[in-house]
Amino acid sequence: MTSIENNLKDIVLNVKVPHIIKGLNIPWPAFKSSFQEWCAQFDNFLTSEEILRGGIDFETGNRKHSNIPQWEKFRGEKKMTVKEFYERSAKGSDFFVDNWATYGYKNIKEMPYECAEGFDFGYFGFSEVKDDITFWLSSTDAHTPCHFDTYGCNIVVQVYGRKSWMLFPPNTKLTPTRIPYEESSVYCKETFFSPEDVTSYKDVEGDCYTYVLDPGDVLVVPPKWWHYVENVCPSLSVNAWIPIESDVETQIEECIVRILMKNFIEHGKPNDFLDILNPNEIDLSEDKYNLFDILQYLVDQKSNAGSSPKHKNSYLSENELSALLVNFNEQIIPVPKISKEEFRNILNQRIKRFDPAISDNSTLSTESNIKYHLINAVCSPSIINEIKTDFLMKMNKRTS
Repeated sequence: MTSIENNLKDIVLNVKVPHIIKGLNIPWPAFKSSFQEWCAQFDNFLTSEEILRGGIDFETGNRKHSNIPQWEKFRGEKKMTVKEFYERSAKGSDFFVDNWATYGYKNIKEMPYECAEGFDFGYFGFSEVKDDITFWLSSTDAHTPCHFDTYGCNIVVQVYGRKSWMLFPPNTKLTPTRIPYEESSVYCKETFFSPEDVTSYKDVEGDCYTYVLDPGDVLVVPPKWWHYVENVCPSLSVNAWIPIESDVETQIEECIVRILMKNFIEHGKPNDFLDILNPNEIDLSEDKYNLFDILQYLVDQKSNAGSSPKHKNSYLSENELSALLVNFNEQIIPVPKISKEEFRNILNQRIKRFDPAISDNSTLSTESNIKYHLINAVCSPSIINEIKTDFLMKMNKRTS
């Protein structure tokens, strides 16, 4: 590992606030071709069946929405070739006048090898990260609702196009919700895509950090930071979640949540899982794994934390980290925190997307629904943390 790779690794694992890395000249083949060329290359590897069906399945959403986050359950599908996606979304024509589309949250293995060639996070000091890389191909206004990742720290590389990030510290007074439930993500009830008004966001307006990533920019997101991500124009980005030692604690928490969620589903109405689970978690309703065996495995992993292959983080002092950052001559900068007025201006622009005619038809969407409130009360991060702490204390007494 080179000294630059070592330094970047230390920075990624030790920064306490999000940082931008600029001007690295990352030696990935994708940076040597245009976005259009990359899309055309992707299409060269579509199967004959995919071509006959009109392309691959893009998830789609509306460019207007209600004041409820545009969860995945609201999304549709549209078949397109990647070339069609690029040409139509770049012009904002046809389907893209009123809609956005994404072929994202996909593992790098789902990308043709020639398109994925060279996406190597060893450049940042993490050579072991090879297959666990995710790519996001999306149009203007495609976005991910505000959430925090329960595991690891996040490195994001913007390859083509531009993407806007809003980030909030872990202790920000956002309203966590486990509906929709997705293992490894905690969403919040607030929407930053189509808010109805600005006044509802007074508790968080002084905690927002923003940045628009350009091609070649790298974003480092420390553990548990909330983030809302939206495409400014058609773009491609790739990211990797770097596993850290504290992940086993969170894995125990997430396993406890999963046990609870499974029980809520099994003791509810037949189709409750459609409203409770994010679409990528539908299999939980048929999950045959013994979650208590998994929990025991995780407890054992915690006991053997010294042999964990995960990275230790926060091991540099503030002075050591500052000295390291100075070596990069302002190539690495913290994401700026914006003023309350700037935050309100952003939301006032997005209010134009609010459409009161769009409603959530799920039985769990109403504020009066008892199951909605019980799930969020029982599975709130603070309560789960207390359960985990008490559970581990009792397990330690049992084994001592």
